[in-house]
Amino acid sequence: MKQKTEKAEVGVIVARFQVPYLTEPHIDLINTVLENHPRVIIFLGLSHFIGTRNNPLDFETRKQMILEAYPNDKQLSILYIKDINNNDELWSKKLDEMISDMLPPGQNAILYGGRDSFINHYSGKYKTIELEPKSWISGTEIRKSISSRVKSSPDFRAGVIWATQNKWPTTLATVDAVIFKRNEEKIITHILL
Repeated sequence: MKQKTEKAEVGVIVARFQVPYLTEPHIDLINTVLENHPRVIIFLGLSHFIGTRNNPLDFETRKQMILEAYPNDKQLSILYIKDINNNDELWSKKLDEMISDMLPPGQNAILYGGRDSFINHYSGKYKTIELEPKSWISGTEIRKSISSRVKSSPDFRAGVIWATQNKWPTTLATVDAVIFKRNEEKIITHILL
């Protein structure tokens, strides 16, 4: 990802990082932005639902994963931005407001993403740059691979317990139907669909 970028005081990364470890393209993206800006903000996309197939990790878990890789980096801030389903314009406006709140007067920001990132959905006021990774790794494929096997370790079992305890309650939708015989008050059947 060695790419010359325009100068701005703040580099902004918007990503999901829904994997158990930062991949080489993730690290490449973060390092490239850190090298080009004195300050970097990472906005992690936050789904409305915890523990789904596409968004299994909550914000704090992903934040800790990044801080583990960059423990003493004082130029790095990690925040979240909530998803706004089916309204890219409103999401872009919210992102712009959050970035503006973090910028001192007179400073500017550039937003960075990788392949299949937020860039095609963003219509805000800041410049965007899509960085081409040296390699491509699918977070979906990593999650599928992890889900296909059980590991024998206390950490694995603790993770399963954490996931079930932090999942939104499941609602099972049902419909009741009652059939009456014509002109009679007698119930013929009671159906639970």
